[in-house]
Amino acid sequence: MSLLRLPGVITGLASVLPESEEGQEEFGKVLDKYLFDALSKMDEMRKTEGRHIADELRSRVANISGMTEQVRELVGTLRPAFARRLEARLRDLLNGTNVEPARLAQEAALLAERSDISEELDRLRSHLQQFTKLLAGAGELGKKLDFLLQEMHREANTMLSKTPGVESEALAITGLSLEIKAEIEKLREQVQNIE
Repeated sequence: MSLLRLPGVITGLASVLPESEEGQEEFGKVLDKYLFDALSKMDEMRKTEGRHIADELRSRVANISGMTEQVRELVGTLRPAFARRLEARLRDLLNGTNVEPARLAQEAALLAERSDISEELDRLRSHLQQFTKLLAGAGELGKKLDFLLQEMHREANTMLSKTPGVESEALAITGLSLEIKAEIEKLREQVQNIE
């Protein structure tokens, strides 16, 4: 009751406060009930909003997982593309002289190894699984989820930097990696709403 009498706490209420101790006690019970109802409704609203955010996050994680698997499939097709690109470059440089097939295969393998993104794909898959597990839990998740998103972003950047070339396979991986980065950014925006 003392708090309610302070100026500006609830405007206009001071004039209707009962003077008697019994009246004030009864008035306090009514206020307690309304306060409890308001807090219960706010809590329920937050739970509903949390469920909607979690559903959206799960949907985006599933989308990223699908694109990651598409990239994984495309990675297997890069070695022949690297061999074709390397052979064309060497022919240009050697003015039509034939290139030894064994040497070409060796150079293509080295180029493919430097451009191998399988480790990044594995780490990204692991981060996505951890993200999903965290969403299923309770407690303060915001900072943990944000950290995982930073790691996912790093893996997507590395995939982009390791996938050079203009072959259709490499361009497809680049496109998917850019889409993965965009989804990660959308996840980061939503995670900012989580405590």
